Amino acid sequence: VEHQFAAAPGLLGGRVLLPLALLATGALVLLRLDRVRWREAFLLLGCALLALLPASLVPLNVLVNEHRLYPGIAFLSLALGSLVAPLGRRCAWVLLGAAYLVILGISTYQRNRVWQDEVTLWQDAASKAPAMYRSHLHLGGALEGKGDLEGALRHYREAQRLAPQVIETHYDLGNALRVSGRPTEAAAAYATCLELNPTF
Repeated sequence: VEHQFAAAPGLLGGRVLLPLALLATGALVLLRLDRVRWREAFLLLGCALLALLPASLVPLNVLVNEHRLYPGIAFLSLALGSLVAPLGRRCAWVLLGAAYLVILGISTYQRNRVWQDEVTLWQDAASKAPAMYRSHLHLGGALEGKGDLEGALRHYREAQRLAPQVIETHYDLGNALRVSGRPTEAAAAYATCLELNPTF
């Protein structure tokens, strides 16, 4: 729900070159095979690129939004399947697909337990992405909604520390401080909001 990420230092870094090298190697192997059905694969690859266009053209509020890739990944998977299907026995592909579905089913069951409520969801996000302010901001809101003001304040302060330039971190902290009976600290948080944006 909130991924921790860092920008690659440049195009020559391993995070960029390794996936490109793997893709290039796979493409070269497939080019050497005679039984590959390229027409279907290219059509599906074109559909994958079309599915990625909206995410490429529309500016994103959140830089890492994996759900925008789902349609493209579906077409990419079909393209890969059309390339490798002639290379093996149908029974083997059916067994591999069934095993993959079982793994996805177990993973879905585990993730559903995390998504059972806002507190468990944002606790999981904050534990996996401790350097992302949104995880702490939303976990603070979930804890405040459950009546845990001290827990909420702890995470609001962490969000404020991680992103002091984001108005909402100060605003939510101010609201929680006001509700918990600390008007002077709340006023200071609200003053910071107005310093960042006088019309807020």
